[in-house]
Amino acid sequence: RVGGLPADLREAVSILIERHRTHGDVPEWRAGRWTEFCKITQELEPLNERLRSLMPQSVATVASPLAVGLVACLIDALEWPDVELPHRLVFGFPVVGPIPSSNLFRPCEQPATISLANFEAGGKGAVERAVAHVARNAKAAIARGERARVAAAYNQSVAEVSQGQARGPLPCSEVERHNFERLHPIPRGAIPKGETGDDWRAIDDAGWSKHNEATDVRVR
Repeated sequence: RVGGLPADLREAVSILIERHRTHGDVPEWRAGRWTEFCKITQELEPLNERLRSLMPQSVATVASPLAVGLVACLIDALEWPDVELPHRLVFGFPVVGPIPSSNLFRPCEQPATISLANFEAGGKGAVERAVAHVARNAKAAIARGERARVAAAYNQSVAEVSQGQARGPLPCSEVERHNFERLHPIPRGAIPKGETGDDWRAIDDAGWSKHNEATDVRVR
């Protein structure tokens, strides 16, 4: 039922209906639009390469495959409210402290409960503490017969590495060598998935690492 769709989907349906009524060539027309889109994407590749060259290494490790120039053009064409998205895709997203609103969600003020200074002060030794925390939780889960729980967290990490979204595994010494004072690792575990409780999904515990406490939440 068209009336129950969001406004943007209703508009898309209306365009297709009108195109079919007046021309009767919707499949051919859509194929032509896709060809034109691919052409524009190729023409934007020099801009994409320029933006990739501006990425810090920590961002490029994750985001270098993205066509940020294309994202910027789509935001302009669609009048998408999150106009800062291309900048953040190039230079990275803030993960603690005041997080700028994307203008996509309803406001919900939830201020941080600890200062950034207190958060950063806890960085020394955080890698070892996180490793010990994960190891304790894994040992306890195996003792309860929940080996699949441990596997879910591990497999998700392996998948992210294989997809280029993360690096590793890395020894603690190498991690600390890069940023040993300010690094705040977020330990990963798993929680039940679904109502049956016989399957698991990975989850990162930003409460344990205090990222949540140091973050100003402005939208929900």
